[in-house]
Order: sequence, then structure tokens, then C-alpha cells
Amino acid sequence: SKQYWDVTPEFSKALNTILHLNSDFKNCEFKIFATYENKYKSAIVDDVVKYNVPWELTTTCYNPQRRGINYIPCKECEACLERENGAKESQVWLSKYNTSLKINEYIIS
Repeated sequence: SKQYWDVTPEFSKALNTILHLNSDFKNCEFKIFATYENKYKSAIVDDVVKYNVPWELTTTCYNPQRRGINYIPCKECEACLERENGAKESQVWLSKYNTSLKINEYIIS
């Protein structure tokens, strides 16, 4: 699984630094975390199943095609392929749905 820049400790640290520069946040206690830092896509898929996230309402496609008000994944870009592989590697997904097919079918409004 590829390491993306937006799930690195450096990215989270930079975001927290930037947000704390805003004077409106000086007295707020908050911190941004990279929840899936150092994890594989299958860990995200496991959580999708665990927390009943509507998979069909999520997207990762870099090149979605617009169809009316919906966006359809290209199913060919790196993000689509990694999403597919993550579901194939997820034992939680496979045990619940008993298939690795149709995991890349989703529509975003």
C-alpha cells in the first residue's frame, strides 16, 4: 500500500501548527490526527464494515465521470485499484459479504 502525504505525521503536525496560528483557536483544545497513518487500505475497509459506513456513498477516485448529478468511479486509476485491493485484503469485508466483487461500485451525489 502506498504511503500518501496526507496521512503522515509531518502533515498532521503541519496542519496543527497552521490551525493554532489562528487567534480564534488559541484557547481551544483540539488536535488533528492521521487515523490511518502506517495502516493499509484494508484497515479502512475493516472500519467501514465495523461502523456501518455506507460504502456506496464514499469515493477515492482520481478521475470520476459525471453522470447527471452523480460521479461514477473510473475503476482504473491508482485510487480505485487500491480501494479494490483493500477490500480484497479485508477479512472483515470478506466474512461479512463473502465477496470481493462490486466493491468499487459507488455513486456520489
